[in-house]
Amino acid sequence: MYLAEVSQPITRLPGVGPARAKEFARLGVTTVGDLLLHLPRDYEDRITRVPFSRSGPDRPANTVAVVVAHSYVGRPPRQVLKVHVRDESGVAVLVCFGRNFLARSLPEGKRVRVYGVFQRRYGDLQATTFEFEDAEREPRLFGRILPIYPLSGRLTQNDVRNAVTSAIERYLVSLTEELPDWLRERRGLLTTLEAVRNVHLPPDEEAAISSRATLVYLELFFLQLGIALRAADRRAGTRTARTLPRAMLDQTVR
Repeated sequence: MYLAEVSQPITRLPGVGPARAKEFARLGVTTVGDLLLHLPRDYEDRITRVPFSRSGPDRPANTVAVVVAHSYVGRPPRQVLKVHVRDESGVAVLVCFGRNFLARSLPEGKRVRVYGVFQRRYGDLQATTFEFEDAEREPRLFGRILPIYPLSGRLTQNDVRNAVTSAIERYLVSLTEELPDWLRERRGLLTTLEAVRNVHLPPDEEAAISSRATLVYLELFFLQLGIALRAADRRAGTRTARTLPRAMLDQTVR
């Protein structure tokens, strides 16, 4: 089947119950096909190493650091935890507003992967928005290009990422290639399967760009093809089926 014809309800995916399905519906996503066409709005490069000393407002740090100390600012009960971490370039501070419980997850001596936007404040290089993982475990959100999706309501990035990954694993193999080989080769396009997989799970930034270009071309191609076929139908007084046989598609685009 074609990508737009994947009509299974999104509730078929693990972790997507009725409540979460309502949140997806606010984004216009009600089927697995809709979800596979819910493209990332941006990406985070969590492959390239960026130490604290080379980070800034427009260049997030992406490094491995060791927790060297805890400190607090303010007075109880409004104290704010500050976790001091050191990588090969120097010391930075994770400011944990409303997250003092992170003292248990980030004990002194722990090695962690850290991603966040750091800025110089009050004499320290600080981040208030950051993500981390145990550096001694297999990376989950690090070491790859991470998609950033449009969100709605209570949906989180991980909600969408997990649903998309499940959709790719369960349904991608059933997709039919939508363009003839000669046309893809002429235009330098990816297959539908490659484009869908790589736009959501790109191995590098180049793959993300080429995948998006392929999907944009597909959308415009079928839009123009539909207009041309409806015009031909009107002239002939007939109505073309919604799903085009491969022979008809080859003949039309040639």
